[in-house]
Amino acid sequence: VTLRDHMTVHSTGSIDTPGERLARFLNWLHTEKGVTDVDFVAHSMGGLFSRAAIRVLTTTNAPVKVRSLTTIGTPWQGSYLSDFANGIVPLTDCLGDKFCESAMTTFKARVLQLMAGSGREVNKAFLMGKGGWNEFQSGVLDQIPVVLIGGKKFSAPAGQANPAVWPNDGLVALQSALAKDIGDPVLPHRRCFTFDDTHSIFVSNAAGLDWKVALTWDPQVFEVVHKAIEDAPKALDGPNREGC
Repeated sequence: VTLRDHMTVHSTGSIDTPGERLARFLNWLHTEKGVTDVDFVAHSMGGLFSRAAIRVLTTTNAPVKVRSLTTIGTPWQGSYLSDFANGIVPLTDCLGDKFCESAMTTFKARVLQLMAGSGREVNKAFLMGKGGWNEFQSGVLDQIPVVLIGGKKFSAPAGQANPAVWPNDGLVALQSALAKDIGDPVLPHRRCFTFDDTHSIFVSNAAGLDWKVALTWDPQVFEVVHKAIEDAPKALDGPNREGC
């Protein structure tokens, strides 16, 4: 089936637009395939798109129920690459690490080519500010258990490390992937898992590392994902903030 454009996700678009399109796709799955329950497993920006979709589904009384959300390397509090591109953190926060500096400058060049979109929104100012995107999402996840998976393959060189940058998976800081500064009104039920992994096989390639140390390729990560889906029906009655 070739989906119409209003049901396909443009991954560099504004965060809420892919969310709306994803919600339309889920409603299509209900109408065309009889789907009534879904578990979201989302990598990177997919976690923000999923949250945007969940808000649409819950506020429109959609017939599809979201049982759980599992995010893998998702920038809940933004990515330090976007923070740099948008003038929030300086290049010196890389503490001289060349891989970090290269990632920041490369990302900034791409963001500057676009007037809007996720590259300009996946930062602390847009997501975490007063009245910001995360605050707008308050209440959306009240009845949805969330599992947060983050990577910390890259740690700070000697020096005073900014936790918004270090440790990180090559794209997203661990504190952002684990939503450290996001309160219960936005994220009431969470469990956290940390792996000594990169963000993806793309980052592993760039760093000259094995694919198995990527969050998207690590068998241990897959085990956590499978368990999150299996536990979803009873997760709200289980431990909260475990590992967080």
